[in-house]
Amino acid sequence: MDDDHTTATIPGSARAESLRRDLRGLIRTLPVTFDDIVAAHAPDPPVAPRRPRPPGAANRRATRRRPTRPPATPAPPQRHPHTPPAHPGGDPHDLVSGTHADRPPGPTMPTPGSPATPIGQPAEYLHRLRTDARARDLLQARSAIQHTIRRRLDLDGHTHVDTPQPRHDFPGAHPGSAATTHHPGPDPRPRDRSPYLRAMLTAGFARVYEIVRGDATHTGEHTFVEIHRAHADYKTTRHLIQDLVRAAADAMPWIEPAPGAGPPRIDWARPWVVTTVHAAVGAVVAAPITPDTDARELLRLAARHGLDADPAGSADELLVHLYESLVRPATHTPTFHIDFPASQAPLARPCPHDTRLAQTWNLAVAGIEVATSSTEPADGAAPRARPPANTARADDDAATIDHGRSAVSDAPTPPAGSVRIDLDRLVQVLTGAELIDDVIAFPLPAAGRAGR
Repeated sequence: MDDDHTTATIPGSARAESLRRDLRGLIRTLPVTFDDIVAAHAPDPPVAPRRPRPPGAANRRATRRRPTRPPATPAPPQRHPHTPPAHPGGDPHDLVSGTHADRPPGPTMPTPGSPATPIGQPAEYLHRLRTDARARDLLQARSAIQHTIRRRLDLDGHTHVDTPQPRHDFPGAHPGSAATTHHPGPDPRPRDRSPYLRAMLTAGFARVYEIVRGDATHTGEHTFVEIHRAHADYKTTRHLIQDLVRAAADAMPWIEPAPGAGPPRIDWARPWVVTTVHAAVGAVVAAPITPDTDARELLRLAARHGLDADPAGSADELLVHLYESLVRPATHTPTFHIDFPASQAPLARPCPHDTRLAQTWNLAVAGIEVATSSTEPADGAAPRARPPANTARADDDAATIDHGRSAVSDAPTPPAGSVRIDLDRLVQVLTGAELIDDVIAFPLPAAGRAGR
């Protein structure tokens, strides 16, 4: 044979001993011992047979019973002294009527109109929710409308911001005064709340909005949506409000009209009317009205239509009085009334075609003002550079420029368009509710509605 392919021959005993040695070395490296391997392969031990049960054992177990206590007499159901009895014939699965058997007892609802239940208190309102399906539908519609407005603003790049809330119990507060917030810090000066949201535009936020509960001229239950958009004007905000209102109208669930409802539902898809406030007043009084119309002529027109006007009022005040008394109540379809007198809007930018007018608009629908807007100047000091007329309304507007507003206005602010939506009135118009209290949860008593 060739030397390269020769193999050494190992005797049988030596070869077996070498294999055993290698196997023992391999076993030592394993986590188990050789005895463990042998025990694992050992046969199982035989199982001893079970001892047979003596006869009768099963019967003795069946007859052996534990001593039981005598059954307790069920106590009569203890009804809470303030729990109303179940409504006869009510749906046992109705979550509103309160007749479900598993529901814990709750407080009784006094009879509406009783001396113990003043008008507008929570007890009466909850009673109406339990008994009136339309009242529940109105609140569900309000929730859908508010959710849609917030969602559209969020998708459009607006940032929701919560600014300091105003308080209405400070000394000297009255309807029309500045909405102020007293901060219990080292700077106790009252600040008006409107510049905070506007100031967000100076911090890199191009679009901001806030949902406000109450202000200086409305009760705390009133809800507004305030929007500020940098580099916008009162023309672009018209498109914004149309988009929001139409989206809210589409998302609102169907509500059965109230008995004896007034005008038919509004077609929000049709083009909205845009007209100047002077043209709108002139169309109602059947006379040409322009910014040059003097106060004596407007006072004569007000007297001809049976309005009680202030003889000492300015022409701008009389024009607004005619608008609020004759034009807005007669407006049914969505209409933008634009270019109000600048003296009545001292914080808005003047119109380029006539500085006597301001870039503002009011949205009137079904005789209700549901939103307002204005173009805010780039420089916060610009409104103060144009002093308003010496009128009560202008003085009230100018009073809002306090120390806090001056501090914010002095910052470099971009031009912006602002929108203020009266959410309660918008819901009232969209749902066709007869009263604004129908769309507010827990409305205040009549005594607390002086500012509404």
